[in-house]
Amino acid sequence: DGSPFRHGWNVTTIKSTATILTAAPPQPPPETAVRIWTTRLVYLAVLYQQNRAALPEYRYRRQLQSQTTSASARKICQTNREAHNIFEQDCECPSANYLAYALDASALGANMKTGAYDALRVAITMDRQLLLLNGMPRFQQQQYFRDPWPLVSCPRHGFQCFFLPLSPCVPTLDQVQNATLFRGPKGLRTVFVSEQNFSNSWADQRILIFPRAHTRKEPKSFRFRLVDFCREMINEGLIPNSTIINKAVDRILHPPTGHLASWATSEAGMEIEGALMLYLMRPQTRFWEQLQIIQKTIFEEQRNVTRSLGLPIQGEL
Repeated sequence: DGSPFRHGWNVTTIKSTATILTAAPPQPPPETAVRIWTTRLVYLAVLYQQNRAALPEYRYRRQLQSQTTSASARKICQTNREAHNIFEQDCECPSANYLAYALDASALGANMKTGAYDALRVAITMDRQLLLLNGMPRFQQQQYFRDPWPLVSCPRHGFQCFFLPLSPCVPTLDQVQNATLFRGPKGLRTVFVSEQNFSNSWADQRILIFPRAHTRKEPKSFRFRLVDFCREMINEGLIPNSTIINKAVDRILHPPTGHLASWATSEAGMEIEGALMLYLMRPQTRFWEQLQIIQKTIFEEQRNVTRSLGLPIQGEL
């Protein structure tokens, strides 16, 4: 019927997250500090890119809420949202385009590291919101997202059973049904081998489907896009324009070379890969709390080994 599907996002503003990350402990050695800040900046750049399309809408809503004192008017809005299966923090994001990917029956690590990770890099390169979709209604024309994700058991059978959504932006079911497979002369290979800016490429396609064509190759313009988002955050005052941050920005584009640096800054790039994996695998609050209890039981109390169930997921984080 064209109504947005349930997304269930809890808003965390870019600036508050940046403030948390900038509240650093005592300074490590300079080279270590730059490496740490490189990972932090990449994480913030992904957070910013995946959320910025929703910021104007969210701020407008907050303004309306502050101006609306009538409890009955707020109740009407809430009732209308619930009737269309829309959460309070779901955003329409009319300017946003999407890249959609379906998780498969592989183990969690394989799904993230050879599927969702590659899709997120392409989404950043093309400045699109990443959707991880499974267990969607059986469309007549769209079969890519029908299968449930077998690694989870909640009713929605998808990524958000355990993890936080990647973006507050939500398309409609009609838009998902009309999604276009990423192929043709301007297909996936173009994004990986070209250094052009892909923000306006395929602009008439609201949702592109990322195929299961796993690759460890990094899109050529991927790091340039990360740096663009870092500089936007600096210009907007979301993060400070300090010496160490500028060094970290430069490190994204110009990683160290040589044998000793190759493992930490290989093509996959542990600093960049680590930040993207952290963003992908943010658990829902209640599961994060459970994981913390498990961690405390195992490492601090050192007893009750049965509580270690689920600890490998904590290790992925």
